[in-house]
Amino acid sequence: MIMEPGIVQLLAGIGFFAFMFDLMYVLIIKRRNKTNGHGNNAPLVIMHSVMARVGIVVLDAMICLCCVMVFTFRYLFFPSIPRIWTGVGTVVVQVVGFTLVCGGDIVLFLAYKALGVYWGYPLDGKTGKHKLVKHGPYKHVRHLVYDAFGIICIGFVLIFVDWLLLLMCMISCIGLYVQALDEEKALAGYFGEEYITYMKKTGRFFSRLRPGIAM
Repeated sequence: MIMEPGIVQLLAGIGFFAFMFDLMYVLIIKRRNKTNGHGNNAPLVIMHSVMARVGIVVLDAMICLCCVMVFTFRYLFFPSIPRIWTGVGTVVVQVVGFTLVCGGDIVLFLAYKALGVYWGYPLDGKTGKHKLVKHGPYKHVRHLVYDAFGIICIGFVLIFVDWLLLLMCMISCIGLYVQALDEEKALAGYFGEEYITYMKKTGRFFSRLRPGIAM
């Protein structure tokens, strides 16, 4: 049995507005400190593969769709789109989804706080100044922002138990993975041995289980 649509909207709304708070936080920090970066002066240029671009575009579309669902789920999406599952345990799945979204929002905030002015939108392509951020959670994981987005996306899929969101989430996560690989190539070329050493000490998406094992 699925949650009452109004409750679904409430839970999704809480998670979504926390997500928007994270975005506003990092945009304000970046705007206030846009002339205060102290990294390399040469622009960091990232060549994005097609799959990475597709994934990021689909991710943006998914975020917009979740925003629409927050306000219209009860009247538009709930009666018109079949749910992935509405049997026993659906409410538990939706609660887990809400927990994931909230957890992802917290991870995203910590990642943005650590990156500060050096955060860049994936499709920007380059920044005027950049430095390798290795403090805070980035001591252990290289792509914490992508972790957060993946967790949040999965959480929204579980909250809404929606087929369309599931498809978009899968494409987005593949795109984020490819984007992470593209970034690592660019960063290795930009920072050289410093980044290569950093890669050996950290995991891509998860903290290393033991030396030499990275995920």
